[in-house]
Amino acid sequence: MTEIEIPFRDEFLEPIALGQKIMTTRSKKYGEPGDVFWVPWRGMDVKLVLLAVFRTRLWHVAYQLHDAEGLRSPDDFIKVWNKIHPRKKYKETEQHNFWVHVFTPAEEWAIPIHVRKSLTCVPSIEAKRNE
Repeated sequence: MTEIEIPFRDEFLEPIALGQKIMTTRSKKYGEPGDVFWVPWRGMDVKLVLLAVFRTRLWHVAYQLHDAEGLRSPDDFIKVWNKIHPRKKYKETEQHNFWVHVFTPAEEWAIPIHVRKSLTCVPSIEAKRNE
């Protein structure tokens, strides 16, 4: 398990923390299943774990996986994609595969930010918990 960083726009932080957005589609790979990352939300850092990382076409995400992206319809996904990628807009005929990262809140899903920052100097919190 590696701690990774996946950047998110502020507008996606609440849907992620509430479990409404459980997937992100990117042009590059950010990690492997089992890796963890954090997103800030309401004064806490929410811990998430990657469940799956795979490649697929953008139309597949738009039409079959938009709900996992936290969106209601293919049109909503396409609008968000075009807003984020104004120069390389969504195309039905896009042949390039994109990286899909599926995630879920980890067991201890939230730690207040000020507490987490003070814990970063502890060498192995996981090892102490497993004793």
